[in-house]
Amino acid sequence: MADKPIRLRALAAADLEDAASYHRHHAGEETALGFIDEVQDAFGLISSGPGIGSLRYSYDLDIPGLRAFPIKRFDHAVFYVETDDVVDVWRILHTSRDIPETLEPPER
Repeated sequence: MADKPIRLRALAAADLEDAASYHRHHAGEETALGFIDEVQDAFGLISSGPGIGSLRYSYDLDIPGLRAFPIKRFDHAVFYVETDDVVDVWRILHTSRDIPETLEPPER
């Protein structure tokens, strides 16, 4: 089976940019690039096996199919839903945040 394309929602793209900027400012360019590399690696894994992420928040928030894949080195998680055509990435959030408060389904 072919990998599914990743679709990054606007909030997820902003999350990625904000986190990279934070790491660049607080830990330097190399760390920021490392963060981006880790997220890209996660996208590759999710694309080739969308069922890899945890359904914990799907149950907690009653959002069918919502999965979370950890970016452990940076304490972030990629939140996404697999559709027939794509892996729809909703957010990329730091795990210390109040995930249920922060995460809402995007507008279609």
